[in-house]
Amino acid sequence: MSLLHWEDFVVGSVACYGPRTITREEILAFAAEFDPQPMHADEEAARATMLGGLAASGWHTCALAMRMMADICSQREARNHPAPITSKTAPIFGSQFVPTASSSDAENLLVC
Repeated sequence: MSLLHWEDFVVGSVACYGPRTITREEILAFAAEFDPQPMHADEEAARATMLGGLAASGWHTCALAMRMMADICSQREARNHPAPITSKTAPIFGSQFVPTASSSDAENLLVC
């Protein structure tokens, strides 16, 4: 596994992640579970806040950014070291055999 280290990052370099659309329903669901402040959890109350309307929690946007970075790192790792892949057509439960295959062709790599 190739790991990135602090010295691997070049000053001024830019990495693009996304785009990712966040729906109203996702904002409300995240707020209900993790950050129930009015500007995140209640559209009417959010209009009276300094934001002037419903807004995603900073924790929510941080979690989404982390997911996008992890996805990019996983894709980069898959290109360097193709992992077993599978096409799932039904739920997979513990101790269940799952047929897999490997591919070194990153464009045809199925990430499950």
